[in-house]
Amino acid sequence: MSKHQKILEYLENLPVGKRVSVRSISNHLKVSDGTAYRAIKEAENRGIVETRPRSGTPAIRDGYSYIESHKGSSDRHLTGWQAVIRVQSEEGKLYEGKHESAFVTAHIFHGEIPEKIVIDLPEGCPNTIAEVYAPTAITAKVEGRQLIITPSEEMEAISVLLK
Repeated sequence: MSKHQKILEYLENLPVGKRVSVRSISNHLKVSDGTAYRAIKEAENRGIVETRPRSGTPAIRDGYSYIESHKGSSDRHLTGWQAVIRVQSEEGKLYEGKHESAFVTAHIFHGEIPEKIVIDLPEGCPNTIAEVYAPTAITAKVEGRQLIITPSEEMEAISVLLK
């Protein structure tokens, strides 16, 4: 069985709704990113998988950042937490208007885990959660103009796409 066929078989046996990426497949099956990419494209053409565009890309590529940091004084032994809010700007221009999307990434470091982290969203920042990327039990929700993150353990991270 070829590597390509092996990937297609792997994809066919995944549970419905399981998220995968080129990188996760290439690492799991020990194949190149190119081989994984071509197999995913074929699986998409066959209707086995559905691909989504990189929804956070405009905010990352054409935006600007706000940083909220509540970390300790040592950059070598990190404690506390830190968050970056990246809002999409209009054609790369900084402005205080309505933003189409924002991407928030928060890191929880060592030490006492806060019960919740409250991040004030910038003026014009969207406040509807479109996607949450988190490998642990950490959660996020929006209340009014605030993003509320509930950490579950030390050394974890969450990324939230707002639309």
